[in-house]
Amino acid sequence: MQPGESYGEWLKRVIEKEGLNASAVQAKTGINRSSIFRIMTEERTPSADVMAALMVGLDLSDEAILQTTREVGRRTIANKKATNKNNS
Repeated sequence: MQPGESYGEWLKRVIEKEGLNASAVQAKTGINRSSIFRIMTEERTPSADVMAALMVGLDLSDEAILQTTREVGRRTIANKKATNKNNS
């Protein structure tokens, strides 16, 4: 996942690069097609478990997994700081 790239953009890019469709992603990851579509259309933010299933099921390289995990962590921290600031 690249900085500034949404989860949906990331998933679309990975799926396109691998030449897959939603049914193939479902078969590889165990994530149902409707959830895949909701992530790709920005209707849903994937949980950590879903991201892990996507990364492992789509057989991303170790470097891609580290980069994606790092970016997800940055976003999580930023979201928590924003939430704490708004609640203060």
